[in-house]
Order: sequence, then structure tokens, then C-alpha cells
Amino acid sequence: MGSNNFLSSKIPNEYSSLIKLKDLSMSEMNLYGEIPDWIGNFSNLESLKLAWNNFRGKIPENLFLLKNLRFLMLSFNKLSGEIPKEIKCLAMEEIYLSVNELTGSIPEGIGLLKNLTYLYLRDNGLSGELPKELGLHSTLHFLGVSKNNLSGNLPENLCSGGELQKITASSNNFAGKLSKSLLNCSSLSFFSLGNNMLTGEIPATFWSSMNLSVVYINDNKFFGELPKKLSPNLVFLDLANNNFGGNIPNNIGSLNGLMLLSLRSNNFNGLIPEEICHLQELQILDLSLNNLSGNIPNSIGSWTGFTRNSHMHGYVYGFQMAKMEDWLYCEDLYGPIESKGVNPKKIEDKVWSVANHKVISFILQWVDDYIFHHVASEKLAYSLWTKKLEKEPRKGNVTDRQVNYVTVVVKSSDITLLYDCNYVCVSAAVSDSEWIVD
Repeated sequence: MGSNNFLSSKIPNEYSSLIKLKDLSMSEMNLYGEIPDWIGNFSNLESLKLAWNNFRGKIPENLFLLKNLRFLMLSFNKLSGEIPKEIKCLAMEEIYLSVNELTGSIPEGIGLLKNLTYLYLRDNGLSGELPKELGLHSTLHFLGVSKNNLSGNLPENLCSGGELQKITASSNNFAGKLSKSLLNCSSLSFFSLGNNMLTGEIPATFWSSMNLSVVYINDNKFFGELPKKLSPNLVFLDLANNNFGGNIPNNIGSLNGLMLLSLRSNNFNGLIPEEICHLQELQILDLSLNNLSGNIPNSIGSWTGFTRNSHMHGYVYGFQMAKMEDWLYCEDLYGPIESKGVNPKKIEDKVWSVANHKVISFILQWVDDYIFHHVASEKLAYSLWTKKLEKEPRKGNVTDRQVNYVTVVVKSSDITLLYDCNYVCVSAAVSDSEWIVD
């Protein structure tokens, strides 16, 4: 019944007699009021989907007592209060409570669920620490707890099952060092821990993991140097506002699919490697507020995505990322979709594979937690795109997203970088770095 144009209403009390119901799906039905307690009497219930409505009040405590419940989706409502403490839904595999007004701590019992693979609690007011045993008893695949007030250390065993693929825990108060289990998690592809108080040195084995494609660890206290070997599948790398140092590795230019590189406000020194100009797919570059010296590589203006312009005159220009549909038409981003996954004969297999991987990583940035688990395993950009359109709970234009200023800080320059589809910014403001432009 979900995704229809129903008039605003409550869940009819007549439904309370459906005690043998196994699947109740009423997402996007313009429902309001409180989630009725009598749903907790549906002892055979395996799947409950009530997302994208206007439910208020507390989550009924008896929902987490349903022993057959495997799938719970209550995201995008206005639910408040705490997550019920008593957890007896031992069959539970996936929990989605994102974008509500929940407070209090995450029950320890959630960490004991042996079948739990997906846990999404982002955009709430949750506090305290994550359950210490989270990931120890189950094969956790996806964890999303960004934009809460969570604190303490991340659990030791998040990747003990060896299948953790995505963790988003940004904009919290997590502190301390990351566990060896997490840093040695070779299954990770999406790693987002920005805007916390995490510290420590990240080992070379983490950076070289073949599955790693997205790393957002900005605004923390990490330190150390980037190793010579980085994952060849990196698409987004944001290390801004940390304490990383040393030279920018020369082989960073071999990351053919890299679209975002932000090393802003660290302690990197030495020269900008000439190899950075090999990043033909790079769209966002920020090297400002470091201790870099020497010349800006002259070929920086010859990237595929940028063209030279003049009359910079010291201003800082920002840009807002266009809608995803528009971005996919920039450069070759729409090719793997427009061709319906079939490689045109004129394109080499290796080039086509890189383009396909890049598009997949890009699209996944715009896929909400609500449907992420449905599409994350797709290996073809076209299949991912079609599934996204099928399952996106609110179809239509994708919301514009504001991204950080893209800056290359120089002391004297008349260079402006103009992206083919959108304005990227370059700052000619005076900084501590001493630049000579070729």
C-alpha cells in the first residue's frame, strides 16, 4: 500500500484483527498519530514498514518483543522518546529508525542480535555510547549513526564478521583511537567518520584495501603520513582539518577514478607532486592551509574537467553541486547508464570498467539509507541507477547539496578554474604557503 496518494489519516483500528499478518507495509501513506500498540500483538509479523509518514510519540515497546520480526523500518517520521530497552526480537536483521527525534541511549540488547546486518539510526538525538558488543555476535554489513550526540569509543568488534561494507558515524562526539578490527576491515568500501574527536595513526593496510572507495574522516585529530600505496578504487578522499603530515605521495596521480581530494588544513609539506595533474576525473581539489611550498604545477589548468580563465583578482568563488541527474551528463558520467550497461565497442574494457566503478561510487553518495541495502551490491551502474529510480521513496529531482569550497590557495595568481558543468572555486587569498605560479 505504500507510495500512494492517500489522504492524511491514522492507521485504522480495524486492522488490529489481522493477527496473522506477516508483512505490513504502509510507508508514504500520509499517516499521522501514534503507532498503535496493537501492532505488537501480531506475533507472526516479520516485516513492518511505516517510513515517510508523520507518526509522532514513542515507539511501542512491544514491537521489539516480536520474536519473528526481521525487518523494521520507521525512518522519516517524528517519533520521539527512547528506543525500547527490552529487546527480544531475536530474528531481527534490519533496523531503520533514521531521521526522527529519538533521544536516550542505544539499547545494549541491539548489540546482542545475532542476525543483525543493517542498523541505521542517523539524524536523531541519541546519546551515550554504541553498544559494546555491536558486531561481535552478528555479521554487520551497514552501520549508520551520523548526526547524533553519540560519544565514547567506537566498538572493538564492528568488523569481527569480516563483512562490514559501510559505516557512517560523522557529526557525533566519538573519541579515541579506532580499533584494529575496523582498521583492518578489508570489506569496507564506504568510511565516513568526519566531525568527531577521533585520533591515532591509520595504518598503511587500511589505505591499500582494494574495496575502499569513499573516505570521509575530516575534522578529527588523526595524524601520520599517507602511504605510497593507496586503494586504486578511491573516488572520494577527504582528510581536511586533521594533523596529517609528510609529503603528498607521488602515486596519488594513479588514482584514475578520484573525483574529490581534500587535504585542507593539515601539516603536509614539500611540493605538490606533478603527478596530481594526472587525475583527469578530479572535480574537487583542496590543498589549502598546509605547509606546502614550491610551484603550482603548470599543467593544473589542463585537466579534462577544468579550463583556464583569467581575472581572479583575489576573490573566492563557491559553487553548489548541481542535481545528480545533471552531473551524470558531465564528462562521461552518464555513459555507463545511457548505454544500458553495454560497453560501446570504441571504448577499451579497462577504461569502461573505471567509468562504471566511478559512476557507481558517485550514485551511492545520493542513495538514502532507506534504500541503500537494496542497491549496494549492484556491480553495473545502469542496474544501480534503475533500481534507485524504482525504490527511491520520493521520486523527482534530487535535492541540491551544498559542498565545501574547493580551493587551491595561492599567493599571486590570475588562474580561475571553471568546471564544465559548474563553477569550482579557487582562492587567491594570502596564506602561510609561499607559492610561485609557473
